[in-house]
Amino acid sequence: MVKCINTDKRYKCIIESSNNKLFSDTTRDKGGSEEGIRPHELLEAALASCLNITIRMTLDNLKIKADNILVKVNLVRKVEGKTIFNYEYNIDAELNNYQKGKIEESVTNCPVKQTLLKEISFNKTN
Repeated sequence: MVKCINTDKRYKCIIESSNNKLFSDTTRDKGGSEEGIRPHELLEAALASCLNITIRMTLDNLKIKADNILVKVNLVRKVEGKTIFNYEYNIDAELNNYQKGKIEESVTNCPVKQTLLKEISFNKTN
């Protein structure tokens, strides 16, 4: 579970998980101070971090050392009735076709990606 509480700045808020804190805000043109990650960027970050961790776990299982794994995610919201996550990744390691296939398989099964593919509902609980 995460909690979010406002700050004294107009739209800046503190997001807390069990062990961490980060700030969220909106852009200046929408009245924010740009002192935190925008809410839609948090969605991108959830997928990007899960993809990165999933790739790293797969590389560990394959006993492959890679110093740099870069994942980029872009949320496209301009298509009517659709939410599109475009992503790319770059692994700083020489991989053969078998290893590349294992990475692709793991990316396909990334837990956050699988969660986002499911039907979503919103329930107020209090």
